[in-house]
Amino acid sequence: MEEVRDKRQYRYQAFEDFYASRRSGCGLGMFDGIFAAADHANRVTINQRRRYRWKGIVPRPFLDFLKYMVVLPEDYKDSKPITFGKLACLLQDPRFPYENNKAKSAGQFIARSLLKDSLPLLNNNSFAITSKVWNTIPRKKRGVKMGNEMKS
Repeated sequence: MEEVRDKRQYRYQAFEDFYASRRSGCGLGMFDGIFAAADHANRVTINQRRRYRWKGIVPRPFLDFLKYMVVLPEDYKDSKPITFGKLACLLQDPRFPYENNKAKSAGQFIARSLLKDSLPLLNNNSFAITSKVWNTIPRKKRGVKMGNEMKS
């Protein structure tokens, strides 16, 4: 039997702006005025672009650019290719170790952009609600389970 190929093509505005900046010398769209975006975008190969389009896999030069912009830590290594959804979850995770508040803000902005592109029903109010929920959820403590005291 012939294998049916998924006709879905992935489109994320953050990566599209990054990739389009290869034509300009100083970045475009979200990365306007960042010369390193054009440098790193020129390193995206045709096969990496295909894998992005058909499987949603993040090209290595995009991850290198995020490391250069201090959004990802320098020692971040991924053994397997990751998708943009996993990258968005990684950047949104409250336990993710950012170097400073500027890097945290940039990382969360990129993550929200990726999530909005993958789920069109999300808007800015959705993120405000979720951040409020994260702050109100009781954290697990030793001896306490979901707000009820455990018998020791």
